Amino acid sequence: MQIIFRKCKEMNTAEEKYPKIGVLRFKKKKRFCASMNTQHIITLAEAQTLTHAYQNSQLAINQPISLSIPKSEIESLISQTECSKLRMYFGMNEQNKLTIVLIAADNNGNDITSGIILDRGDTCPVFCPPNPSPLM
Repeated sequence: MQIIFRKCKEMNTAEEKYPKIGVLRFKKKKRFCASMNTQHIITLAEAQTLTHAYQNSQLAINQPISLSIPKSEIESLISQTECSKLRMYFGMNEQNKLTIVLIAADNNGNDITSGIILDRGDTCPVFCPPNPSPLM
């Protein structure tokens, strides 16, 4: 995974909101923001390592191991006019189960809060793949 460094424009705001992530300081006290390269595609083996690590951890006890949302709803979310990326927030539902909240973000990285926001996907256990998945 490649990390790209760039000078931060509004560092004070970012540093106050997120003091532990995205800010690197060097000896000369210059501030830089780190952002990941747009290469987000991984191999099946990497996906298995990630999903199995979660499933075998204490975090996964009594929690879903996957969540699915229909393609049509994802398409509605990402087809919003200003959408340039998809952001996923981790959350807890009413049953204290892990969930994700999906929201579109614009070119500046701002959440599009006036549009479609998704949650309430079908969770596994209950709605698991009918054929064994190598990610389980």
